[in-house]
Amino acid sequence: MTNFLLLAAGAEIAGSAGPQHFNPLRLFFDADIVVQVVMGGLVLASVWVWTILLSFTLRMARVRGRCDGYERDFWAARDVDAFQAERGRADIPTSNVVAAALVEWRRSLGGKAVDREAARQRLAVAMDNAVALEAEKLGDRLNFLATVGSVAPFVGLFGTVWGIMASFYQIGQQMNS
Repeated sequence: MTNFLLLAAGAEIAGSAGPQHFNPLRLFFDADIVVQVVMGGLVLASVWVWTILLSFTLRMARVRGRCDGYERDFWAARDVDAFQAERGRADIPTSNVVAAALVEWRRSLGGKAVDREAARQRLAVAMDNAVALEAEKLGDRLNFLATVGSVAPFVGLFGTVWGIMASFYQIGQQMNS
């Protein structure tokens, strides 16, 4: 218990000798222009990243709802071709995968003899390609998140080092005066 009292007393003494109020805005405005630009860039990147995350989350919820509805109705349909003609839309990823599978299925049945294993492999390739294309469309802005995530620490470190160097320079100037 006495250790905590000693720490509290030390904090009071240190607090009375130092600044009474820690103001981040004052620190920002008192910083060098390079530090201000770095901090401003990091704030803008943060806002952009949060905007992308929020829009991506909302977009994925809408896509998931459309895909779930499409799949539920697909499995209840009696005629796949009629259903696809009626409900197949470009904004539903599941519909695009089904459309690619149907195109390949028709192409496989076009010959005289049907090789079931070769048709199955071509269907798998066509559907895998359609899934990859849909995933690429859904993740079109996510590469910015990876870029910011890997670059931001180094930009922040640059601003920190610049600020420390400027502080040492100012201390040196005060010592020479």
